[in-house]
Amino acid sequence: MLKIHSRYLSIGLGGVMMVLGACSSDSPEPENIRGEITLSPNQQQLTTCQNTFAFDLLKELKGLTPDGSKENVIISPLSASYCLGMLATGAEGVTLTQITDRLGGIDATDINGFHRTILESLPGLDRTTTATLANSMWIDNSVTVKESYRDRFSYCYGNNLFTLHMHEASTAEKINRWCADRTDNLITDLLSEAPKGDILLVNTLHFEGKWSHKFNENATRAHTFHNADNSKSTVQMMREDLTIEYGEHEGAKLIRLPYGNGAYSMVMILPAEGTDVTGLLTESQYRSITSNGAMKTERVKVEIPKFDITDENILNSPLASLGISSIFGADADLSGIMENNCPVDGIMQKCRIIVDEGGTKAAAGTVTEVDTYLPPEYNIKIDRPFAFVIEEQSTGLILFIGLIYGF
Repeated sequence: MLKIHSRYLSIGLGGVMMVLGACSSDSPEPENIRGEITLSPNQQQLTTCQNTFAFDLLKELKGLTPDGSKENVIISPLSASYCLGMLATGAEGVTLTQITDRLGGIDATDINGFHRTILESLPGLDRTTTATLANSMWIDNSVTVKESYRDRFSYCYGNNLFTLHMHEASTAEKINRWCADRTDNLITDLLSEAPKGDILLVNTLHFEGKWSHKFNENATRAHTFHNADNSKSTVQMMREDLTIEYGEHEGAKLIRLPYGNGAYSMVMILPAEGTDVTGLLTESQYRSITSNGAMKTERVKVEIPKFDITDENILNSPLASLGISSIFGADADLSGIMENNCPVDGIMQKCRIIVDEGGTKAAAGTVTEVDTYLPPEYNIKIDRPFAFVIEEQSTGLILFIGLIYGF
């Protein structure tokens, strides 16, 4: 009997060992743990200043329509901040002070250190979400840039420095290809012609995230969107019942749609009918209605439009209105870049945003109808003008911000 038991025991253990061996050779995917950015107290203050800059720049651009009409506005305040930081690295006097006063640093070293921290940190927060910054400097071969500026630029913004014949059509093609390669072809035509300046400072910001709570493509339906000019458009409206953060403030409704592991999210703000959403778009007001428990996790019936929008803006006038004017005038002091001082000719930004079901693949399935279904307690249907903000969660740093008035 003992031998029989021993034989069966050895077979049993052998089977267990085989199973364990099979499991150990098939390692599971590592958990996608949400990362956070650790900032110094000074950098936290810089984040607040950068976000104030985001809302102020949005409002300046909103007011530029000559006929007073409401047009869609999409900007990346973070990308603009990086270009200003590159200028600050070579600025002196009033020119430097105007940039640091607006972006919140004591000097260019503060801003550059903050930019380097963000550049290095964003990509590692969520391995399913892309959030990458890239910078480059393009120099005409007739110009001599100070070695000290080249060194500071390379250390803070990357070693993408190119010397070439700036004023040839092929240069625009090279810069456009550089941008396209770093934005997954979302921005393919940043320049429409050969550059007129002798030095170009370029930044790209590329973001791509999959919704944490996916929308079912089969539920998307044509629906009417009520534009700001009282006209109507037909949009493809995505629909899903989701358990997400939801809030209300003075008739406005807010939702937070997380991406991936939750390191990034989109906050969508639907103002009370007949009111303008821009009243809620200040740094202090936005934080008061989205942070510190102002939004609660609720079951929400969400209906939001799919959209693909491109926007292009010249930033000279808005920046000057915000106090950064010296860089555009004859008194610009960029003597840290080159011996022969010269002003900035212009700062232009192009943005594109695509919102869809988030990579959801439709499939046939069997549904079991159960009477325990609890209908959503709240609902939000974004079928009239709204605002959106894409932000990094641990710091609240705004990557993109926009106003959508119609389609």
